[in-house]
Amino acid sequence: MLQKKVKEVLAGTLPLEEMSDAEMTEDMTDTITALITNPAGFVGKYLDHIWDIDGVDVTFHGKVVRLKYTKANGQAFQVTYWRDDESEIYGEDAIVLLVEFVLDIIFRDLWLLF
Repeated sequence: MLQKKVKEVLAGTLPLEEMSDAEMTEDMTDTITALITNPAGFVGKYLDHIWDIDGVDVTFHGKVVRLKYTKANGQAFQVTYWRDDESEIYGEDAIVLLVEFVLDIIFRDLWLLF
């Protein structure tokens, strides 16, 4: 249900404030608004992202490498991820849909380090 609402916000058919019942901070709202209006502005930004690995929450550091557009899924980011004990140069690339970025901000699993 929330993913559908996020897609509606990204399409401009639903106001951001009607998207989620979750309590969002002003920083979260500002970040989501910026993602919607200018996703290319996040290229080069660093982030921390929590991933569930075998039932354990693991925090990865990341850097947004580029913005992509896929016909099937819309806008997505190529992100290089690495763990605490690794260096950025040994990071692995992943494709993260813009919708997933927004959802993970709402769920407090992703935060951008401006």
